[in-house]
Amino acid sequence: MQLIPQVPTKTLQLGHLRQNLVRKDVDVFKANLSTLLQRVEIAENNNEREDNMKNLVLDFLKDTYYKGTNEINTKGNYDLVIHQDLSANSPVSVIVEVKRPSNNSEMISVQNPNTKALQELLHYFLQESFIKGNKEVKYLIITNIYEWYIFDAAIFEKIFFENKSFIKKYKEWNDKKLGIYKTDWLYNELLKPFIENELGEISCAYICLQDYKEIVQKTEEEEDKKLIYVYKIFSPAHLLKHSFANDANTLNTSFYFELLHILGLEEVKDSGKKIIRRKKKPESGSLIENVLQEIIHRKRLAFAPNLKQYGDNEEEQLFSVALELCITWLNRILFLKLLEGQMIKYSKNNLKFLHYENLKDFDELNELFFDVLAIPVEERNMHAKAKFENI
Repeated sequence: MQLIPQVPTKTLQLGHLRQNLVRKDVDVFKANLSTLLQRVEIAENNNEREDNMKNLVLDFLKDTYYKGTNEINTKGNYDLVIHQDLSANSPVSVIVEVKRPSNNSEMISVQNPNTKALQELLHYFLQESFIKGNKEVKYLIITNIYEWYIFDAAIFEKIFFENKSFIKKYKEWNDKKLGIYKTDWLYNELLKPFIENELGEISCAYICLQDYKEIVQKTEEEEDKKLIYVYKIFSPAHLLKHSFANDANTLNTSFYFELLHILGLEEVKDSGKKIIRRKKKPESGSLIENVLQEIIHRKRLAFAPNLKQYGDNEEEQLFSVALELCITWLNRILFLKLLEGQMIKYSKNNLKFLHYENLKDFDELNELFFDVLAIPVEERNMHAKAKFENI
């Protein structure tokens, strides 16, 4: 495993980055951060137990962000959790593993990521996500109060979901079917080799609060600019993944490049400008290439539309038509996906009409478009009515 730490600006949503802070919130953050740093220094000097350290983190997070909005407390063996709302019965959204500053052997680091801290955190995540079925976990955090490693839970969910054999063995351990139930065995024999051999590169937000020790003591407001992104990384807007109205139309970068790949396109720089073009090495499975083959076939059969308006030569014409069709279809699919998301959000019924169980291939997507969405309900055939009864 290779740990890739990133500054907060690389991990915050664009809408959150642009959002202005209230002066009062900054002042509260500075005061509580200063208190936290003082308390942990005293606790270390007094050789306080590690269990007491998590109370310092709890007070800092609750007093700064979560008092009156979210339950934050210990839960079972978990050091700290942040719940979805004020109820302790609401789903766990954030899991925090706390180590004391002097516990270097168990604390994670870039040089040594495969430590007990990460093994414990992944164990707790597996308990929540795969044993208890909680799919609302947003972030996983490891901290020694000074250093904070903040992982997007979606990264690990994808890794574990795709590794069926590991999940099967973990569940067998959890159900005591392996003849041993000690957590030491779990960490050393199952999680440690998995982290070492299967995780690859894992990115996370990284913050060292000691870097801001002098700033929180200063009264000049100009210095507070250096605290803005530190404040935001711990906020409910980030850790609970709240949405922002002003970034609703902003595509996630990974999602954007994945869309280009599916379409059969690539973004390149030409004379300092970014342009989108057909891939230099066309991929036969992409939408563009499939559509191009269909257009060529229809053109040979002499019932294709007049293509002269789409370019000066045949290659340009074919590509322009294929691109126009793909963009139209993609816009419609994205609109329907957003609509589906809102329907699910505001209804308790199962309204996933774009789910892969309903649409396994392009033929079924074609059926949705032309036998369902293009036809009034009363005129649809019985098969379409039954399959897409919610539409």
